[in-house]
Amino acid sequence: MAPARTPAAASPRRLVAPVFRRAEDGPGDRRRAWEGSELLPGDDAIGAIRQLREREGGGLYVLGSASVSQALIEHDLVDEYVLMIEPILLGGGKTIFPSGRSRRPLELVSAEPADTGVIMATYRRAA
Repeated sequence: MAPARTPAAASPRRLVAPVFRRAEDGPGDRRRAWEGSELLPGDDAIGAIRQLREREGGGLYVLGSASVSQALIEHDLVDEYVLMIEPILLGGGKTIFPSGRSRRPLELVSAEPADTGVIMATYRRAA
């Protein structure tokens, strides 16, 4: 039997997770124990992301944070979008896109269906 195609399997490379914090962490803070994570100050998330992008590799993924995604888009720090299109209509929810009126034309790079019905769509900035 072939392995299931799932969104989590879409990126084979190891990821480093930036974790933003707003206050000093206590000695028992579990976020320190996350393998591959890097704690960053929440009061300058954009500056921290700019520094991370300058490092070797320069690629970052943002998972599960609408507010960080919005800030990165507003500051023109997103080169590529990998969107998971779920086969369910909710009628509401948080958006990763800022409410501003500026257009950001994109071009489709790939669209991969998963066995779960999710479509992983990758877009880059249009030239």
